[in-house]
Amino acid sequence: MKLPLALVLLVFTAPTLGQQGVIYGVAIGQDDQPAKGVGVTLHRDVPGLQALPSWSRQVKTTPAGEYRFEHLEVGRYIVFVYDEDAGYIDFQTSGASRAVKVDLTDGQPEARVRVYLPPRAGFLDIDLTNQQSGAPVSGIQLDLTWAGSLEKIRSAKNPHLFLVPPDTDVLLHVSSPGFREWQESVGTGKSVCLPSGTRLKLDVRLEPLDY
Repeated sequence: MKLPLALVLLVFTAPTLGQQGVIYGVAIGQDDQPAKGVGVTLHRDVPGLQALPSWSRQVKTTPAGEYRFEHLEVGRYIVFVYDEDAGYIDFQTSGASRAVKVDLTDGQPEARVRVYLPPRAGFLDIDLTNQQSGAPVSGIQLDLTWAGSLEKIRSAKNPHLFLVPPDTDVLLHVSSPGFREWQESVGTGKSVCLPSGTRLKLDVRLEPLDY
């Protein structure tokens, strides 16, 4: 059966409410002021499943600390600050996440959401070398644990730079394939505690297994 031309045009030209959603707002720093130039991430939240990593958007906040995500479908979203380069990762050391869940509907397709920056992480820089030859060692294996931790490791883009929760007692174990574990981390682990935003460089020398 052929549809009337007017109905056909209506089907193909009418806007879809489900594609017009907007989530926008301001990112607030630890000083209660708008935070400029930080990454804000949006995930689609699916009930019963983790947020889909394949559906993710990120924007940088404006000089006024503002962010905006447009052309969103109806559904539930999670919005949060995530910026590895700047050291903003929510380690949830207090047990509470700063991520915000937002529901968009046909009746309410827009939502203004204020998000808060977590405390800036500590930066752990590990220089890994062969104890016998002094040559650089690749393939670092780092195990980080702390009280109440939900995840054991946070690695930045640099394979030897790691982000750790600030002002928190962290135990670390350092090793690499073909080498014995770092002598200082054997047993309970090497203890470090970095104030927010500070950087610690560790010169780690590993002994080859065949030595």
